Amino acid sequence: MVDVDKSYILFSSVVIEIASKKFNAGVSHEEAEPFVKALYEKYIGLNLPQPDLTWISATPKSAKAWV
Repeated sequence: MVDVDKSYILFSSVVIEIASKKFNAGVSHEEAEPFVKALYEKYIGLNLPQPDLTWISATPKSAKAWV
């Protein structure tokens, strides 16, 4: 199983939503990934608060059935 950075997933989801709603910009495509990763690394480097992701610990049954 691949180790997934749950904080990055949440951060990138928020960036995608803000870019879309506030700036009418799309950053959910492959070409934008380096930009989103750079934003994330900068955010982490500034020691800004991070959300508690302990709630993302189990796979819902519906997702298991889908896979």
